[in-house]
Amino acid sequence: MCLTDQQQAVGIYGFWFIQQRFKLGTKTMFSTIAVAIILLDGWGMIGIWTQKFGFHNGWEFWLYQVYYGLFVCPWYSYSQIMISEVAPRGHDFLFFSLFSIVGKTSSFIGPLVSSAIIDATPSGNASMPFYFLFGLSVASFAVLAIWLDLKKSRREQELFLQGKDGNGSGDM
Repeated sequence: MCLTDQQQAVGIYGFWFIQQRFKLGTKTMFSTIAVAIILLDGWGMIGIWTQKFGFHNGWEFWLYQVYYGLFVCPWYSYSQIMISEVAPRGHDFLFFSLFSIVGKTSSFIGPLVSSAIIDATPSGNASMPFYFLFGLSVASFAVLAIWLDLKKSRREQELFLQGKDGNGSGDM
């Protein structure tokens, strides 16, 4: 196991331990990771305005690896837990499949979008995609924080599994 794998294992275990110890919900843990991602994007965005830091130095990439392993890596675990909490039992494979397709698509398209942003920037500043990433991360976090209601989702799942549309008509 390489050092990065060990950091990731420590990060995942640390989040799990904190969740168990303080009886925190999945959404709270997921939101904590989202904030960690926003901070990481913010650090990169600082590199737009200065060359002193903001992913311009070798030590920052080492620090990034540690930070990512400890605070961002648990996202993969918690995102799947969140899907299992909002997907109706017996239909989770549909949601996990969609999650996998979207994840692979964004892994392919993300670097192309970042390259296009850099190429479209007159200065060619390699930190410019962090504007986009920061905005996307903040918007995603806001949507999850404001509109994701796990209790309502559980009620909707039960209605779905009972064959009701939520209005009592039974039409899907």
